[in-house]
Amino acid sequence: MKIFFYILVVMCLTACCNSKQILITQFYPFKVSADSPTRKDDFFLVTNYCDNKKALEQIDSFVSKHIDPDYLKLGYYCMNFFKESGKTNLQAIERNPRVVDRYSFGHDLIFTYTWEYGKYSGRRKIIKGEDVEYNRSKLKFTIERLPDSTRKN
Repeated sequence: MKIFFYILVVMCLTACCNSKQILITQFYPFKVSADSPTRKDDFFLVTNYCDNKKALEQIDSFVSKHIDPDYLKLGYYCMNFFKESGKTNLQAIERNPRVVDRYSFGHDLIFTYTWEYGKYSGRRKIIKGEDVEYNRSKLKFTIERLPDSTRKN
C-alpha cells in the first residue's frame, strides 16, 4: 500500500511539473558590472523549471530569440540560467546580491550558453554545481540584426 501511495505522489508531481509554462526573467545581481570590454555575462531566472525536454526546448528558443548580436563581437559571452528556489529568487537577490556567487551558482544554476569570439561554443547542463551534459553541436542559432531604430540601447 505504501508503494502504491508513493508511486501515485510521484506521478502527480510529475504531471504538475509538466503542465506549467516556464517564465524567464533577466536579472542583474550586481550594482557594478563585472563585464569587461571583451567579456559579458547575462543572468536569467527560470520560474516553474522542471528538468524535462519541454523546458529545455523553451530555454533554447528563448536563447535564440534574445541573443544580442553585438555581444557576439566580444571574446566571451555567456547566458546563465538559474532555477527559481527559496534562496535564488528576485527578492533574495535584491536583498543580498552575493547570494548568486555564494549559493546560486553551486545549487540553482541549470544551464549556461557560451560564445567565444562570435562562435557558439556550447550549452552546459548543470545540476547542483556539477556539469552533467555538454552540448556543442545540436543548437543552431539564427540571429537577425534588428534595425537600429528598434534596438535597445
